[in-house]
Amino acid sequence: FCLVELNILLFAIEVCEENGQRRLAINPDRTSQYYRIAKRTRGFFLAGSSEEAS
Repeated sequence: FCLVELNILLFAIEVCEENGQRRLAINPDRTSQYYRIAKRTRGFFLAGSSEEAS
């Protein structure tokens, strides 16, 4: 949807594990319960230039 129109790629999300620790999930697997994108999840994206990212 908007990621395609913006020409950016989501490559990592910040996840909170059961023990409360936060870490980055690189190229997250859609089937894991830990990688469901919840409200206020921090995402990290790749863009072709800094102008595309702003």
